[in-house]
Amino acid sequence: MSVAITWYDGSKYTSQASKGNAESGPSSIVQFLIPAGKLLMVDISGLNPPAGAADPVGTSSGTWLPLNATAWNIWAGVPGGPLYLQKEGVPIATKTWTLAADPVYSGSVLGLGQFSDLNICFQNTVMRG
Repeated sequence: MSVAITWYDGSKYTSQASKGNAESGPSSIVQFLIPAGKLLMVDISGLNPPAGAADPVGTSSGTWLPLNATAWNIWAGVPGGPLYLQKEGVPIATKTWTLAADPVYSGSVLGLGQFSDLNICFQNTVMRG
């Protein structure tokens, strides 16, 4: 089985169908074998979700504040195939989540994350007069 998560900011997230909805790109895809009779359990306690703090690189250039992760989505599928949404909107304070039954292999498919709101290009240029 292959599993990944995405983060999102609940103040801007609307639904899985909307791609301008403040959802991150997917995490690294983890592959593992689930023994018969066992359920998928995802643990994010070792991860650092986006906290809405500015990145120190580019701050002097007037950068924006990134979004604050308030929830996460869980995606799963067969190795080499698409990943499907298993659980939407797990609160960020919830560090573990266990799938109640076999994974679902239909519905929303994992994409690349939200479309960018704007493009920012940092230049390391010294202007001389």
